[in-house]
Amino acid sequence: MNKITDKATYHILELKKIISSIKPLSEPGKKLKAGLTPFKQSDIEKAKAEYTEIGKIFEYCQNSKSDIEGLKLWLSHIKDLSGSVEVCRDNTLELHEMQELKTLALAVSKISEILAGTDIELSTLNTMKDFYTYLDPQNTETSSFQIYDEFSPELEELRLKLADLSRKKKLAQNAKLNLAKQSLNLTKCEPEIIISRSNKALIGQVNESGIFYLSNENFANLFYSLKEDDKDRQIAEEIANTLTEMKVIEKAVRCQISEHIRSNYLTDIDNSTRAIAQFDLRLSKALFAIKNECVIPHLTTTNRIVISQAVNLPMQKDFAGIEMVYQAVDIDLDNPLSILIGANMAGKTSVLKTVGQLAYLTAYAIPLPCGYAEIPLFDFVYFSGYDPLLQSDNLSSFAYNIVELQRFKCEIGNGLFLIDEFARGTNPQEGEALCRAVLESFLKTPHFVFASTHFKAPAMIPEAAHFAIPGLTEELYQTIKEEQLLDIDKRIAKLNSVQKYNLVRVNTDKTPPRTALMIAELLGVESDVIESAKKYLN
Repeated sequence: MNKITDKATYHILELKKIISSIKPLSEPGKKLKAGLTPFKQSDIEKAKAEYTEIGKIFEYCQNSKSDIEGLKLWLSHIKDLSGSVEVCRDNTLELHEMQELKTLALAVSKISEILAGTDIELSTLNTMKDFYTYLDPQNTETSSFQIYDEFSPELEELRLKLADLSRKKKLAQNAKLNLAKQSLNLTKCEPEIIISRSNKALIGQVNESGIFYLSNENFANLFYSLKEDDKDRQIAEEIANTLTEMKVIEKAVRCQISEHIRSNYLTDIDNSTRAIAQFDLRLSKALFAIKNECVIPHLTTTNRIVISQAVNLPMQKDFAGIEMVYQAVDIDLDNPLSILIGANMAGKTSVLKTVGQLAYLTAYAIPLPCGYAEIPLFDFVYFSGYDPLLQSDNLSSFAYNIVELQRFKCEIGNGLFLIDEFARGTNPQEGEALCRAVLESFLKTPHFVFASTHFKAPAMIPEAAHFAIPGLTEELYQTIKEEQLLDIDKRIAKLNSVQKYNLVRVNTDKTPPRTALMIAELLGVESDVIESAKKYLN
């Protein structure tokens, strides 16, 4: 599912953490998820239709919670039987392959029964009931399979004969054992008996009886087995011949069953497997939506992103782990170029990542973790920011960002560019000029750009929309100072908890806020260093 982003963007946006929580239960569902391709801008109607079906399942899950466990159970029984299907096209199925197909038919039939009466589109599943009835002529209602008597009257006759021969063998054996028990004065007698070497008397009696023969021995014991007579050997021979005949007929019946499946049910198996995979994946998306309080977005054809109470799921989970309250954000980007200003630790990168995550989920018709969303489909998503794990050994962070950004800028289609602090790794004056020029150049492309910056020049681009994150205000700074928290971890926790992460629209001439000195002071930098910095700044 990584075909709308490059490897670096996928990693930076922490998409694996999100996608891994969408868990189909059937093997076909897992296979479908692994090979899923994204919806592009030209696929908007298909994406809307897919979201509609997920919405039905989402509503069903909320109103029929008692059925969900049953669905999950039967889905978990369904394996990937594409190999067995291919075998059946030209060859004879083995018994274990027939059992797998029967398990599929039973599971699909049960799922169809559970969903009966709903508006969930799974009409192709009904055909599997006939298939299951064919494989279960005795109506056992189990997934186990055998060559039932109903498949062959000749086989049924041989099984009756085998049962009769086995009964005769058992009666003959019991007669010998009763004779041995009486003549040897034993309380219990089995077809094999073990006698200690020290029991000379019993050994002599057994040898004289002629009922047993010495079959094995060791330093402590002698092992005796029941002797066979001509009648026993005749019965054994008849049993062996009957078993041989049964194997021949069973193979013929397997050929017959395979041919029947090939002629009547292969298309149904293929269609049902695809329908199950699709339903399973949709169900996993719906359960993901319920767990994370997601919504079905409104897909638009305009370059505008409107999201209320957007959640960055990996960050929310991290915050919960350290008992911090996560702040959801409202986002309204109505310009092809939007620029976000804000101080360090204000959450600019987090907001950019959140937008990227939601755009990626939309491309795969996954419900979005927010309260409301209007969003277009993008042909690709690219995040331009520093990641030490993925940077080239031959390039600095500045050079790496330039090379990758230019490469993606030339991509065909409508891309979402999330540009985080571009040119921050070079000379500040040149970096500021280059950052503005690069961002302005995107105005000539069809791409949608959301960029964050510390620089003043990009914030002055008149054609762009400008936003700010309040972050740390003077008032909040004074509040933390007055608490006089000595422990640095407590100061960081307090700083994170009081900052405001909401987006505020600002005028073009709004200068990026300067809060670095306040943050540095709260994080323990010496007061004389702070005062010197203020002098240089003035």
